[in-house]
Amino acid sequence: GRAISVSKLAFGSIRVMATTGVIGQAAGTAAAMASQLGVSPREVNMHIDELQKKLLRDDAYIHGIKFIDDEDYIKDAEISCSSERYPCDNVKNGFTRNIHTSINFWESEKILNNEYIKADFNEPKVINEVQLRFDSNLTREIRPSMSLWASNAQVRGVPRELVKDYSIELFMKGKTVASEDISGNYMRLNKIQFDSVTADSIKITITVTNGWSTARIFDIKAF
Repeated sequence: GRAISVSKLAFGSIRVMATTGVIGQAAGTAAAMASQLGVSPREVNMHIDELQKKLLRDDAYIHGIKFIDDEDYIKDAEISCSSERYPCDNVKNGFTRNIHTSINFWESEKILNNEYIKADFNEPKVINEVQLRFDSNLTREIRPSMSLWASNAQVRGVPRELVKDYSIELFMKGKTVASEDISGNYMRLNKIQFDSVTADSIKITITVTNGWSTARIFDIKAF
């Protein structure tokens, strides 16, 4: 069963598990907000901007809405990188996936040594969290089916495009003030926590992916 009422035209879409999953994410986030704010579910509509921000920060996709966060430091930073097949400035364009034929990730040249992307701020910032959104190949077809042909056509395991091992460094006047090494990553969204570190630049160095030859990052946010 489905705890939702829709028109005949919408029914085809809400039969899809991925669609019902994101409906559940939005409904759950809205319910939590209603509890926190002490308002009815209907009254959450008065806080729709805040609801959308929460969903976007949790990597939900809202059609037609760019993820530009007023509290993010990266949006005003100068971005540079070791190499680029697709521009490194893409990591702050507000689009966290490819849309039709528009490519919205930074992609390096082939990883021979390490590839990096760096954000320089115009003044020191206090960093508590850095968010990274990697490429997990959201356009890959996943088809649950009893058909042997369909089953054999599926690509199993962690998406090859996902970054596997990387490091993140925070700098102040050229000196490292904090760093984290991440290995074995299999998640699209990574949230790295820092303890109120003052920094004037952030550098992400990618060592290896889960099988892809280049490094790809859709989005970087720093709060």
